Amino acid sequence: MDELEVFVYYVLAPLGALAIIAFVFNVLRAAMCLDREATSLAEVAEKDRDEKVAKAAMDNQQLRQEFDDRLPKFAVGFDEIAIGRSVSHGNAVGITVIAHVRNLGGPSIASRWNLHIRLKNGSVI
Repeated sequence: MDELEVFVYYVLAPLGALAIIAFVFNVLRAAMCLDREATSLAEVAEKDRDEKVAKAAMDNQQLRQEFDDRLPKFAVGFDEIAIGRSVSHGNAVGITVIAHVRNLGGPSIASRWNLHIRLKNGSVI
């Protein structure tokens, strides 16, 4: 064996084998890094989407609450109900109702209103 063959067999061949092993290792490592980065980007995108959905839901709830706060909310209460019969008017029945209406919500203007009473038999007074 001359010096050139020794150099090729003992120096260049092991270095070439190491270069091929390093190349394969780097290709596999790059693929794993890309997969890891893609997974990380997907997780970040999903987290960002979840945060946007949560913020939109919170904003929607806040807008709904503001809208509800602006609506009037009427509460009716009956303070006293008196029922009586008048013999002088042919046994007619009279009903006196003392009631109150309160607005517990947003401001309202009730300029004209009527009271309609629906009886159990379906008739309206």
